Parts: sequence; structure tokens; C-alpha cells
Amino acid sequence: MEGPTTVLSSDPTNLIVNYLPASVKEDDLRNLFKGFGELESAKLMVDRQTSQSLGYGFVKYSGPQGAEAASEAISALNGKEFDGKRLKVAFAKPSSVVSQQTNLYIGGLDSHVTKEDLDDIFGVHGKIVESKILRDAITGQSRGIGFVRMEQRVQAQNAISALHGKSIPNNANPIQVKFAENGNTKKKRPGVLPYENAPTYPYIGSRFTPYQAGFTTPYEVQPHLPQHAMNGDGFGLFVYNLPQSADEGLLYRLFGPYGGIATVKVIRELSTLRCKGYGFVNYFRLEDAQQAIVHLNGCQMGDKVLQVSFKTAKRQS
Repeated sequence: MEGPTTVLSSDPTNLIVNYLPASVKEDDLRNLFKGFGELESAKLMVDRQTSQSLGYGFVKYSGPQGAEAASEAISALNGKEFDGKRLKVAFAKPSSVVSQQTNLYIGGLDSHVTKEDLDDIFGVHGKIVESKILRDAITGQSRGIGFVRMEQRVQAQNAISALHGKSIPNNANPIQVKFAENGNTKKKRPGVLPYENAPTYPYIGSRFTPYQAGFTTPYEVQPHLPQHAMNGDGFGLFVYNLPQSADEGLLYRLFGPYGGIATVKVIRELSTLRCKGYGFVNYFRLEDAQQAIVHLNGCQMGDKVLQVSFKTAKRQS
């Protein structure tokens, strides 16, 4: 998954740190950044159930020199090699009203369209906070989907008006442009970035989904959200036909590329502790859960075909 072009912040003292090695603890994060100025906080994001690192964290500086310290930390540590990983350090995303509902979904992209192409096409409508092309976790090929986050909602709306249903250079068909957020979602989870450094799982092969049988492409479909899919941990998915060897790490590797994960759980036999063939994944955002269903439901894993759907009342963990 491609990273952001630029990340703006309403708080110039607050940083996000991506691509942290799994071995890093919260004290390590604090020690890494404290040399640039006085720290108010250093928070490593971990899984609620396993306490394993999710690969990113937040650092906030304090005092009158906090903004200067944050800038120096970015200059010194962004791109720095750390325990086999190349750190990505940037200002944390804003959470102000101006920044809400500025994330755009772009569908119908040809495979050769790049992140830089999106920047050129959407940049004329305002300042881009971040952009990315969604790619297959195994092959690296474009899935025909992109996301662009504008600085202001009015800029995003202008981009929709100008580009939805229109042709763009070097693209065979008109593109679809719409707001990525679900407008009916009343409560938003703040500041969670996708788990971008998830490794791939080698046993996924060919896939078949019901979308291949008709005229509608997966990129135009938003899977139906049952009444019980949203819970205290986010938007819940039921994952069926997992191998007996499956564990929580496998679920993170499979589902991490599609968005920020709140929790994962593999259901095990009490006697052997081996997977019973199913588990649950909770995403912070509805759109990420929908993308996971579109791209993983029907995937071949060894001799099994994954079934991924929203959690229902009869499929509670």
C-alpha cells in the first residue's frame, strides 16, 4: 500500500511514526524521539487482545519549542533505517471539522495508473493530504482503485463534480469518484492509519467471486452492512474456511493491507488450541471492511476457499 504524499497537521507538535519493527516497545519509541525535545507522550499502537505492535505509534512534543523539536525529529528520523525497517515519520493527520469527509474513492483505474498520476489529476482541485493506489498484496498489481484525501471538503467536492464519470488521460474508461467515508456513520474513530507493513501470505492463489458472473465490477459494489456488523470494536467481519494452522498473525497479514484493524480473533478447539476454521476481524472504518470483503472473499488458500462477510447476530465472537 503506497504511503501519503504529504500529511498536514493542525498540531505541529504531534507526529505519527510508521513502519516500526515488531520488536519495538513503547519505551524504545520514547527513547528514539526524546533527544529532540521534551516529550508530552509517546504511544505505541498495539492489538487489544495480543498486545502485539501494529507497526506504528504517535509522539507528541511539549513546551514552547515543541513544534521545532517535532520538525527536527522528522528531518532526522524520516527514512532512517531502524532494526531492519525504514521509518516513516510525519505530522499526524488533523482531526478538525475541516478535514472530515475529504477522503475520495476512485474506481475504474487502469492497471498502469500510478499514485503520481492521481496527484497530477486531483492536485488541480486543491491541496492533497495523501494519495494511494490499492495494490494486490501478493502480485503488487493495481486493483483499479485509488484513494485521495484533500485538505478541505470543498476541494474534494469540486474534484467529484469535475471528475466523476469523466475520462482521464491514458485511462480506457471513465472513472468513478465519490466520498470514501460512509455519510451515515455518526461516530468516527480518530486518527487510525492503515496497517501498511503487513507481510503477504504465500498460499493465496486464484480467486472466484460472485462478481465475476455478472456485469458489475467489485469496485462498484458496497457489501450490505447487517444490523449486528457494527460493534464496540468497529465493523466486524466473519472469516470462514481458515486452515487449522491459522493464528491471529495470519489474520493481520491477510486483512491488514485494507485498513486499520481494531481486533482479530481466531476461534480454537479447547483441547488442541488449533483453529476451528473460522475467526473474526474488526475494522475501525466501514470502507476498509467493505474493501476486505471485495478482495478476500473467494480467495483460494491451499485447498480452501475463504468466505468473508459481515458479522451477523448468529456469528458473534
